[in-house]
Amino acid sequence: MESATPDFAGNATPGWCAAREMRYFGYKLVMLSTWNGIPIAYDIVPANTDERIAAKGVI
Repeated sequence: MESATPDFAGNATPGWCAAREMRYFGYKLVMLSTWNGIPIAYDIVPANTDERIAAKGVI
């Protein structure tokens, strides 16, 4: 039996949250949703990705 690896394995990166002044490691979820909170489109990107650039890919 083969070991299953996710498509994003090995892409996790360190990131920085300026609002909380906190470092973290992993990914960001960039999501477009309706006013009721129903997801329309999303993308999972490495933590060091600029949200503005990632949002262009979702919109």
